[in-house]
Amino acid sequence: MTTIKELQSIVGLLKFCSRAIPPARAFNRRFYDAMCGFVKPYHRNSVNHEMKEYINAWFMFLDLFNGITSYENSQWISNQQLQLFIYSAGGPLLGCAAIFELVPISMAFYIWGSKLQNKKIVLHTDNMALLVWPKFLSQMTDFIAYLSIKGNASSTVKSYISAIAYHCKIHNVYDVTQSFIIKKMVVGLSRLDKRTDVRMPITVDILQKIIRSLSFVCFSKLESTLFSAMFSLAFFGFLRVGELVVSPQRQQGHALQSNNIRYVPHLNALEINVPHSKSDQFGHGFTIFIPSTYLPMCAVKAVRSFMNIRPSFYECPKTVWIVNSSLIRNAFVRSKQLFCGKGGTKWCDLLPQVKYLLQFVDPPNFLVLHCGGNDIAEREVIKSIFRLFPNTKLFFSQILPRLKWRHENNHVAVEKIRKRINSKIATYVVSQGGLYIRYPELTEKYIGLFHDDQVHLSQLGNDIFLFRI
Repeated sequence: MTTIKELQSIVGLLKFCSRAIPPARAFNRRFYDAMCGFVKPYHRNSVNHEMKEYINAWFMFLDLFNGITSYENSQWISNQQLQLFIYSAGGPLLGCAAIFELVPISMAFYIWGSKLQNKKIVLHTDNMALLVWPKFLSQMTDFIAYLSIKGNASSTVKSYISAIAYHCKIHNVYDVTQSFIIKKMVVGLSRLDKRTDVRMPITVDILQKIIRSLSFVCFSKLESTLFSAMFSLAFFGFLRVGELVVSPQRQQGHALQSNNIRYVPHLNALEINVPHSKSDQFGHGFTIFIPSTYLPMCAVKAVRSFMNIRPSFYECPKTVWIVNSSLIRNAFVRSKQLFCGKGGTKWCDLLPQVKYLLQFVDPPNFLVLHCGGNDIAEREVIKSIFRLFPNTKLFFSQILPRLKWRHENNHVAVEKIRKRINSKIATYVVSQGGLYIRYPELTEKYIGLFHDDQVHLSQLGNDIFLFRI
């Protein structure tokens, strides 16, 4: 185990070395991945096998390094400057030409590799099959068969297939993973996967260690107390995970609610009404009693501790308004939820729109503004919004990129202005106590995220947009 601070120190040293040895940056990736998700410098993470292999690669390199490095060429060289052009074609005996597009490229580097050293070279190929794989259904079936022969678990195969499906959608090409044959192969693979569960059962000692470690991995006392109550309740009440937490496939009422738990003073026990269970096929529910214990880990004490510090906002529902822009309309039509948005909305339309809503409903707890794609923002409008909603938390949803802006002459310049406007508005909103929402996944690089009109988002883009909101 190592702390995040120690890991950051090692990464800083390796990054400094990589400035002189650029190819060495490839051997720092695992260290960055290990630090993701940790906030505090004293948080700990284990050193996995891949990180040890990277460290061994650094040691091997330092033993053989002669201290000589070369300066890279600052200019990129295209194939027109090199006079390097390739062409390949398939046939009835050779098969698809897509595979052979790499052959002349590899031969060129093999023959003239010594003359191309320390140069930045851009190669262009018109074969989409090299960029988006798999192109044919047979390639996908062979890939799944290969993973099965290697002994990969069905969950691992599903993860690989999900990554390939996302890659196909990003490049706006046909997704072969949605084929009937592929789905049936995955189902068959999961049935053949007869792996034994090697996990040990949870004991009282293991439960105590888990609960003691919560203070080191949780972000607040409320969070650690919540997990402590949940773990103790599941252990002493013999409850399944599906009876405690909400899953995307089930409604919220299927999980245990606060009104299902009652403390009985004269028994010093918890009375728990489980509304739904896997063994309760008719949904009648059942009641269990968990008495207090003299052990350090007591479910009654843990649940009562959480109930005492549980914030009051858990009891009352919160209201959220998401207003303006046709992007809001399209995204929430996609999710089949309520929205308040229309096409062509400008900042001048914002105030009348929210004032109209206030005639019928109370001010919301949270207000998300997505506007600015059709005109330039006005600070006075945002100031008026803050004055109109003094007790509301304001969120500024940043302006999204587009493949083509209306009446544009220079697309790069328009994108720079968009980023500058986002930065200015976000800075002002944060200074007034609000927050802002970014969409780093929605970039022009992935044309599959945009609609055919090059302005609005595709179905996949709307899903990512809603996920961020």
